[in-house]
Amino acid sequence: MDAITGASNFDICEYIILQLIASFRGTNTTIAMLCKTSVARNVFVEMKRTYTEYVSCDILEFDAKKVFGISASACLLVIDLSTNNFSDDICNVYSFYEPQKIRSSFGYVGGKFYSNLSTGGEDFSGSCCFEWRQGVKHDCSKVMELSLNGISFVNGLKESVDIENSYVFPLIKSSMFKSPIISDSDKYVIVTQKKVREDTSHIASDAPKTWHYLESHKEYFLKRKSTIYKNAPDFSMFGVGDYSYAPCLLKLCGSHSKELFQMLYRHPVMSFRKSMPATI
Repeated sequence: MDAITGASNFDICEYIILQLIASFRGTNTTIAMLCKTSVARNVFVEMKRTYTEYVSCDILEFDAKKVFGISASACLLVIDLSTNNFSDDICNVYSFYEPQKIRSSFGYVGGKFYSNLSTGGEDFSGSCCFEWRQGVKHDCSKVMELSLNGISFVNGLKESVDIENSYVFPLIKSSMFKSPIISDSDKYVIVTQKKVREDTSHIASDAPKTWHYLESHKEYFLKRKSTIYKNAPDFSMFGVGDYSYAPCLLKLCGSHSKELFQMLYRHPVMSFRKSMPATI
């Protein structure tokens, strides 16, 4: 349920890898999978939590932008399962292009998890004062996401879109967090709900042009496969709630290898699900 509503940081690739580990547990099997680096870390932590036996768990990072054209940290995760009652506390990180040289490592020291042991293992353990949530998800980008072309909107189908502004919000994706101050965005998203499974029929009277636009593209919404849309109101979304409209948001984006901090002035602004906003 947390995965469906957006309350968790769920990834289908992570589930597949864990299912493979469970299927071959107790054997001398090597599992190698391409995945996001964050998924690889989660898999390592889960193996330690479930006392899974393995000889080694290594990450080989590569340039996902160059190979796949995506702005995300990706790797080849290699796990050597074992029949012996042993699991290493450390996961080494290599470059795919220099697999003999350890670039960094993370893991457990004294029962505590450290994300980067090469920095000296500072202890930042504690309780977080924020409630973290994922960004909105609609699975219909060609219809729901708009670009501003002069004074008019254009959708992903290259169609000019004439709708009311009531349900249109600035959209910020993690790839946009590159400059110290972000004052504007040329990307927008239609947000049809304030909470999951909220009735959307009122849009027909509140914003008739918006409703007509959505109705005229209904075929795209009907193609969506996620179970969250089953028996749900028309044009439903998920990963949306009161926190999406909070007066102040702290957005954490994991697509950059170097830490960057930006000030975003415009509000309310929506973040795509790859970003995780925290209400404060």
